[in-house]
Amino acid sequence: MLSGSIPSVPRDLLLLEVIDFTSNNLTGHIPKDMFDHLPNLKELCLSVNQLSGRIPASLFKCKELDMISLSYNQMEGSLPIEIGNLSMLQYISIGANHFEGNTC
Repeated sequence: MLSGSIPSVPRDLLLLEVIDFTSNNLTGHIPKDMFDHLPNLKELCLSVNQLSGRIPASLFKCKELDMISLSYNQMEGSLPIEIGNLSMLQYISIGANHFEGNTC
């Protein structure tokens, strides 16, 4: 039962492959620089929290990402076009947020 905001990620976690904080009580925005130094990140799981704000552009630096799960939060904005640059991405779950834009 983690609560509070997500802190910035230390630079010495270059080998980190999975972040899974699903079903906690995290609030606030995802830090803009959170993904700047996580080149090996493969899975990001932040669903079922109370996160708000936009998806940070630094996420799209994680070229190894194959899974993004952000559903059941209070995130907003639109899904950045840069998501198309994540060639390894196989699964994305962003439902139950406040995203805007066209749907397929």
